[in-house]
Amino acid sequence: MRAGKGIVLGVVSLVFSCGLLLKIFQFSDAELENQQIQEPLLSVSAKTTIVDKTLEVLPGQTLAEILSLEGLDPTQNHLIINSFKQKYDPKDLKVGQNFQLKIQQKGSQRRLLSLVTRPTLLQELRVTCDSSGAFNSVLLERKLNYRLERASGNITSSLYADTVKAGIPSQIISELTHGLSFGVHLQRDIHQNDPYEVIYESYYDPDTKSTKPGSLIYAAIGIKGEPHEIYRYQTRDGRVGLYNHKGESVKRSLLTTPVAAVRLSSAFGYRRHPIKGYSQYHKGVDFAASRGSPVMAAGDGIVAVARHWGGYGNYIRLKHDNGYATVYAHLSKYAAGLHVGSTVRQGQVIGYVGSTGNSTGPHLHHEVLINGKHVNPQNVKAPPAARLAGLDMANFKKFVSKIKRETRGLRFNGQMALYTSKGVGDRTSTS
Repeated sequence: MRAGKGIVLGVVSLVFSCGLLLKIFQFSDAELENQQIQEPLLSVSAKTTIVDKTLEVLPGQTLAEILSLEGLDPTQNHLIINSFKQKYDPKDLKVGQNFQLKIQQKGSQRRLLSLVTRPTLLQELRVTCDSSGAFNSVLLERKLNYRLERASGNITSSLYADTVKAGIPSQIISELTHGLSFGVHLQRDIHQNDPYEVIYESYYDPDTKSTKPGSLIYAAIGIKGEPHEIYRYQTRDGRVGLYNHKGESVKRSLLTTPVAAVRLSSAFGYRRHPIKGYSQYHKGVDFAASRGSPVMAAGDGIVAVARHWGGYGNYIRLKHDNGYATVYAHLSKYAAGLHVGSTVRQGQVIGYVGSTGNSTGPHLHHEVLINGKHVNPQNVKAPPAARLAGLDMANFKKFVSKIKRETRGLRFNGQMALYTSKGVGDRTSTS
């Protein structure tokens, strides 16, 4: 009897267990359909895409920041930068420098395939990722189409304004105005209708279809019927400079104007003193300029004095070769690190325009002394910094003859004053 009850209970238990298992593995039609849809999705790999991007370096931006902003992981960035460093220092990146990136994206993962940038006009740096995941860099020399460009015309307002109007690149304008300023007073000597001519290098990039300027080759301006010319020439030992037709460096031992963007507000000689109210000998010249404008050393020299000096206010005196000395007064402050005994170079910033001492407003008081005697800074004929000689002079004469064959010639009152021309890219202003 007991055995029969055990058999019955066992059968019931088995039936119950089978029913429970059937319930657990039973799906509705909707659930089964959903299961069939989801299963294939789990087996498909993430889609791979290739992203091409061109960007420019922003102020203060580093290569590491550029790569991070593109979603590349730190380990990959470290490898890329190390490869980049083998050919070019990332610290030398320039604002506006272009980068072309090719990135492989798979899901949330991004991998750099290639990076291309141009450190200079004639160089291209490539960083690429090989099949093993290693990064390799190569620096290529690029070939651009070279030619000479020419622009010429007559002054209608100023040399700067008219050369801008003629389409001459700003870099070339800066070179020619700086070079001509050693022999020509750009504000006082140039007048309306004075002719000018400029020849400079140009590079055409067939990849970007853009043209970029090289260096100034030649510039001339006619003043009172006389041409003032400068030539860019490289000596046999590799020194590049601007020279006049005599082979003399246009760079003089002293700058006539040691502060930029100025006007002469007070000349050399006797004048009515603006503060004292009576006539007094003015031992220098005054240049009106905005407060904080940089003041440059007129020539190579040594700082003899750098301190407050009575009515001169903050004062600097430089000692130069051949008995020359120059003075800079009423400064707002001195350049960092400047002190008595410091060696300075021509054009180096030594201080900043101010109004210290006896002064009615921001300006630079500038003096020139020769063997202790004050002279008019505007009339000083400082010797050239260098003269060509020997084989350099012979080569220079040949170079001048070649350039003169390329010029169109300055025209004074409609007459040809200089040379004839042939085959140079030309832009002539008729204004």
